[in-house]
Amino acid sequence: MLSERLEAVLSQITEGGVLADVGTDHGYLAIEAVRRGKCIKAIAMDVNKGPLERAGKHIKESQMEHLIETRLSDGFDKLKKGEAASAVIAGMGGRLICGIIERNPDVSQGLKELIISPQSDIEYVRGRLRQLGFAVIDEDMVKEDGKYYVIIKTAYQPDKTGLCDEVTSAYGRKLIEKSHPVLKEYLRDERAKLEGVLNELESAGKRGSERYMQIMHKMGINKKAQEMTD
Repeated sequence: MLSERLEAVLSQITEGGVLADVGTDHGYLAIEAVRRGKCIKAIAMDVNKGPLERAGKHIKESQMEHLIETRLSDGFDKLKKGEAASAVIAGMGGRLICGIIERNPDVSQGLKELIISPQSDIEYVRGRLRQLGFAVIDEDMVKEDGKYYVIIKTAYQPDKTGLCDEVTSAYGRKLIEKSHPVLKEYLRDERAKLEGVLNELESAGKRGSERYMQIMHKMGINKKAQEMTD
């Protein structure tokens, strides 16, 4: 029922608490989380009525109305502090996810864990989480339909955010420490793409241009990450 990415998200949830599923869409994650005993109750939230109505329909079909509540909510706006132990924000841009976390600090900081899967700006997300006092507890990575997705499990722990350099900021300290196989594949794919861009720039007589130097720098970071995961 769940995609490989959402299965990876689900696996990061600690059992036994209440789950808030932000941007629930069809409600499938909340349904499976309850069905598999990952949470005792779920609150499925979405900013748009259409997806929330679809989620409500699927929840009713699953006969879980008594365990899954739906709420029309922009991010955490309709969630009270301490109401959920875990929250999931997946399938959105990284900057939007960070905005949701920042806008309701009482709620986001009060969670025991927050599992996010940004569709963009991963490096920005890692940096912003540190600035906001959120430590990365774990990371996972999957490849689905030719695209790579990062799943970050984080919590408000200002004293444990740690230091981060260019390599770990770009690719994730936890993923590098694990020598994660999907990360290793991603690094190889990324290097091939970067080499292709360099060849195009050289053919266009732009060797030494600002763009060329940026790509060279990125390749250096990529190479360090590959060495750290070998």
